Amino acid sequence: GDTELDAFLNHLNSISPSIHLTLEVEVKNKLPFLDVCVLRDRHVLKTTVCRNETHTDQYLNFLSNHQKSVKEGVAYSLFDRAKSLCSEKDGLKDEIIKVELDLRQNGYPHSVINKCKRKDRKILESENENKEIFAFMSIPYVLGLSEKIRRIGRKYNIRTAFRKQNTL
Repeated sequence: GDTELDAFLNHLNSISPSIHLTLEVEVKNKLPFLDVCVLRDRHVLKTTVCRNETHTDQYLNFLSNHQKSVKEGVAYSLFDRAKSLCSEKDGLKDEIIKVELDLRQNGYPHSVINKCKRKDRKILESENENKEIFAFMSIPYVLGLSEKIRRIGRKYNIRTAFRKQNTL
């Protein structure tokens, strides 16, 4: 029963002080595991995205001083996570609506949300792999200027990465 389970958990936690295991218990037919919420519906297991009680729905604000690809990456990853973790169409539909709402609350315009929702990242990655890169440069990110430098570099097969400027 529960007593033996608690004793076993205590034993496991006593083995190494640097490792602390926890026990998740199913509540109302739901069992959270990392980003996945496993739902038991009769004899069928379904999955959806799981959020902690402390989750704030805050993501990188679209108006922040980051390159557009980083902001789009946030949106892509949220949509990819929904597609990967939701096993049922209804759950996926609900999660997509939730992601869209969260992104809107973080300043993302509809055009960016729709682009990220539809775009297949594998197509973009394969296009980038076809070009032979001759050089690489890393520059501080300055809104407006860094994108122009990257475009010029692409003409000469120079891959450009942006780094955050020191703020102190």
